[in-house]
Amino acid sequence: MSSAKLQQYVAMIEHELAWARLKIQAPQQELRLERNKKYGSSSETLSSWQAELLDFRLSVSGEAAQSKSGAKPWPSSLLANANRIPGGRL
Repeated sequence: MSSAKLQQYVAMIEHELAWARLKIQAPQQELRLERNKKYGSSSETLSSWQAELLDFRLSVSGEAAQSKSGAKPWPSSLLANANRIPGGRL
């Protein structure tokens, strides 16, 4: 390949890469705005896995999770005290 053709090919690949990045950024921005509406501005400080976990936990109701896993529900006394435990861990 000649130098001009290589440069043209590189330019085309860079253009496709820029377009692909834009296609990825649009849904990410929509998700960020949706989480901001749902959880407030503090959702901006969550890592991506934390936000996904929060979305997942809220999308599955307690009854559905219990019926799927066969596990007993958390005692309400533990859940009520979760705010007093450092880090909110149970």
